[in-house]
Amino acid sequence: MGAALAVKQRGHFGLDIFIRRLPAALVKTLDKFGQVIVFCLATGLVFWGYQLSQMTMLQTYPTLQFPVGYCYLGISVSGAFMAIFAVLNEIEDWQQKRKS
Repeated sequence: MGAALAVKQRGHFGLDIFIRRLPAALVKTLDKFGQVIVFCLATGLVFWGYQLSQMTMLQTYPTLQFPVGYCYLGISVSGAFMAIFAVLNEIEDWQQKRKS
């Protein structure tokens, strides 16, 4: 969930020392490319996280009698939030570009 919050706040890692030396237009292009990569990885997390949770749904924690698969659902939920925030970031960028 922390990664989803980082995507929302555009706090994903970057090589600042490298980015500062690039032209502004290239930085914007790289940011869009980064958002696309985040979206693709996030949709992968949703898909494979769901598969993992389904594979482990019949396992239970011995002390809690709670299916292990429910814990793995957090991967899918976090991936969904990351994908949503990546799309919202792109919409926000597009709206700001239209205003300019």
